Amino acid sequence: MLDAPPVLLYDGDCALCSRAARAALRWDRRGTLQFAPLRGPAANTLLAAAPDTVRTADSLVWVEPGAIPEFRIRSDAVLALARYLGGWARVAHLARLLPHQWRDLGYNAIARRRMQWLGPSRSCVLPLPHDRHRFLDLR
Repeated sequence: MLDAPPVLLYDGDCALCSRAARAALRWDRRGTLQFAPLRGPAANTLLAAAPDTVRTADSLVWVEPGAIPEFRIRSDAVLALARYLGGWARVAHLARLLPHQWRDLGYNAIARRRMQWLGPSRSCVLPLPHDRHRFLDLR
């Protein structure tokens, strides 16, 4: 697991989160980022080693596998994803210049309204056959 790629855990019931996962899948030039819904079996296994603040978060979760996995939530997860994707997504990485509390305040404001704006996800993130192996719960 030391050389395992990062994993993005997302809320599969949220249209905004599902769209973010689809976009990350499409923009991942390396083709190695892995995905799992936040409430699925793979996420439960990964989060078993996480601190309580991560296990109970209703947020995107970025997991850097390793001997001691690293977990990032909320705006830190978005920044890790932007850095990983590179290209134009790095523009979003400029938000790291803002104080952490401000970034999470903005993240939480969007998270509270996401279901009002877009509603629940009407479909699952179903990968194309050549990307299926990147979805941990579909293996």
